[in-house]
Amino acid sequence: MTTLLRLCLFALLASGALAGVAGPGEEIAPGVFLLQSDFGVWKNGEAEFKAGREFAIKGGDQFGWRFRVRTEKDEVKMRVVFECPAAPKRWMWNGEVLEKNESSDGRMKLSPDRRTATTESEVAVSEGWMMSPWTFDDGDPYGDHVVRIYIGEKLVRIFRFRLVEPKK
Repeated sequence: MTTLLRLCLFALLASGALAGVAGPGEEIAPGVFLLQSDFGVWKNGEAEFKAGREFAIKGGDQFGWRFRVRTEKDEVKMRVVFECPAAPKRWMWNGEVLEKNESSDGRMKLSPDRRTATTESEVAVSEGWMMSPWTFDDGDPYGDHVVRIYIGEKLVRIFRFRLVEPKK
């Protein structure tokens, strides 16, 4: 590897542009190979996905991550840790508003300050894609967010992103 290539790779890693621990083609779970990972927003319903790190977003807009994978599996069990800059006005899980710091099915748990949600679920694989969209709600915080995705105890990907108010 040339010195210039090493320096470029180091700069990308240091900048967070390649944040995470799994690279393209890596086996992230038995029989599941990561081909691509993105974070972004869905526009026009779910028809259009726009990847990036900063998004102007308003109530009702969807944002989240997606993985392109090669696998024979129909679903993959994951743990997702979603950290907000402040506590949202409310947290929801499968249509349930969380009044306490845990969903009734025990699959979503909130930190005591309600800034961080940890979910455990099986994520479906459809046509080679796995994805997890969230809907931005009035009362959700703008600012810097972090999502960490684990399969088993292995940290697979870290997404750092900023949500900002749309310009009027």
